Amino acid sequence: MITNAILFIVLYFVRIIILPIRLLSDVVLSPDITTAISDTGEAYDILSTVLPIASIVAITGLFITVETSILLWHGVNWLIRRIPTQN
Repeated sequence: MITNAILFIVLYFVRIIILPIRLLSDVVLSPDITTAISDTGEAYDILSTVLPIASIVAITGLFITVETSILLWHGVNWLIRRIPTQN
């Protein structure tokens, strides 16, 4: 019951924060943008017959995840070394 109350408070807080954004009118895309998106999809379909694009994207995502983890690890170690009681 307390958890529900906390979640409702958080929900209403978020709704209050995004209220100005929700009051804006809807955005309508121009036909040029929708044409560009559909052309990109067609190019993806043609290219995916030659190259395994899903595999390339997965490997690239994995690489970025590993590199970000290493950077985060170095950042945490640097921060720990800055604590005065540690050597």
